[in-house]
Amino acid sequence: MSISACQESLEEMAIREAKTYTKKNCPQIMNQTQRMDSLTFNPISHTFGYHYLISGTMDTTAAFHEEYSKKLLIENVKNATALKSYKDAGYNFEYVYHSQKQPGVILFSTVIRQDDYR
Repeated sequence: MSISACQESLEEMAIREAKTYTKKNCPQIMNQTQRMDSLTFNPISHTFGYHYLISGTMDTTAAFHEEYSKKLLIENVKNATALKSYKDAGYNFEYVYHSQKQPGVILFSTVIRQDDYR
């Protein structure tokens, strides 16, 4: 038996880590108006999905300036040492902010791609 047969691929590890993180940490209160509901991984697009629920005064599309919000998220990905192996592999990171007062409404969504964080 080969040792490599027992090793987990990066995709398998990403799927497992996303499920484990969600199970152990979500929902997670980030601040008074933001709660992280789940972390997902899409193996087809190599994309981690961070899903948040927004409430209170921030529960409006006007609270998200697209260019500024994306710039902040790019910096977060660049500085995230825990994501190093995924960034090295060129994975994507999607951030989706859902409205609490209007279920099904996405207030802001963006994907951070390899070209953004390198």
